[in-house]
Amino acid sequence: MLLHAKQRHLPGRYLLTVASVGDTRCVLYPTTRPVNGWRQLTKDHTAEKPVEAMRINTSGGTIKRQLAEVSDLSSGVATGPSRVYPGGLKLTRSIGNTDCCEGVIATPDVIVTEVPPEGAKIVIASNGLWSAIGNKE
Repeated sequence: MLLHAKQRHLPGRYLLTVASVGDTRCVLYPTTRPVNGWRQLTKDHTAEKPVEAMRINTSGGTIKRQLAEVSDLSSGVATGPSRVYPGGLKLTRSIGNTDCCEGVIATPDVIVTEVPPEGAKIVIASNGLWSAIGNKE
């Protein structure tokens, strides 16, 4: 993830640029209204997202869930998150995973937003945190 803040032509006003790949999320919380004013600045790049899944499938990759053995009589039950094969990644965008299918790309999503004049806090965390709590929390 890349963050960059730049002062606008107006004194005290800043633009924030966020570029990301993978499952790290960036959420902005304005100082004066942190509960209702939050804004997710990144997209989750996972196989559950239709646009991401279409790119993986079009490139020859497959998306499936792992199978867990439930008994000696069963062939298994799908469990866990959807993953991209070859490679078994949960991500559809990543830097450095060149052994996966061609559909796993390193092209970031980029957003430019104005920082609220009263200031803001930014929380950056991986999916381990966000799968346990929501953006509001």
